[in-house]
Amino acid sequence: MPAQPVSDAFYSSIEPVEDFEALALLRSYVPLPNDWSVVAADIRGSTRAIAEGRYQDVNTVGVSVIAALRNVAQSVEASDALATYSSGA
Repeated sequence: MPAQPVSDAFYSSIEPVEDFEALALLRSYVPLPNDWSVVAADIRGSTRAIAEGRYQDVNTVGVSVIAALRNVAQSVEASDALATYSSGA
């Protein structure tokens, strides 16, 4: 496995994956830098809640997760580097 890239150059060190099928291959992945963490959250029952028209409730819970992460990141001076993603599904 190649050496772990430092955070400042991480994105520029990633080789693009041109073929969708290659995403199933281990060689398409690289380790994260040592100072990174990955956090995942799933809003239980969100699909049903959205179908019932409760999108705002689901969104509020999702934003609360992001706010909590930003609070933790601030305590370690990393809140500017916090990236978030929501699938919306």
